[in-house]
Amino acid sequence: MAARKLNEDPSAACEDLRFFERRLTEVITYMGPSCTRWRITIVVFAVIIGVIGSKYVTREVVGFFGYLADFTFVFQNIEQFETSISHFLFTTHLDFTICVCVGFLLFGLLGVHRRIVAPTIVARRCRDALAPFSLSCDHNGKLIVKPAVRSPTL
Repeated sequence: MAARKLNEDPSAACEDLRFFERRLTEVITYMGPSCTRWRITIVVFAVIIGVIGSKYVTREVVGFFGYLADFTFVFQNIEQFETSISHFLFTTHLDFTICVCVGFLLFGLLGVHRRIVAPTIVARRCRDALAPFSLSCDHNGKLIVKPAVRSPTL
């Protein structure tokens, strides 16, 4: 087996670095519009939750059966209590119930919180991979050449 000699041409190494930088910038830039759409979705969701929450906070405190904070009567009949919770969630507070379900869908199943920060995660992982080669990158994917760290000789 013949050992392959590494190409020691510095222009080829610079060309490879330029290609890598161009591709990394392209990948991070491609993720931008998608992240912006998810950020807008989260902001709209937060505003809706805030409006609905303020509606219920400013209302008078009413128990399940319409009595003002008199919960001693509620626990007398379990079947009636279960019916009152379903009535409470699906008729009185249907908008809040729908928002909670949409929140679980957005964060639990779709993982929106990870999609929003995806370009940052890609840049951080590239930074970690480039560190042994005295390289780094910014949040846009542009390469940064660091001075080589030399160990002191004794």
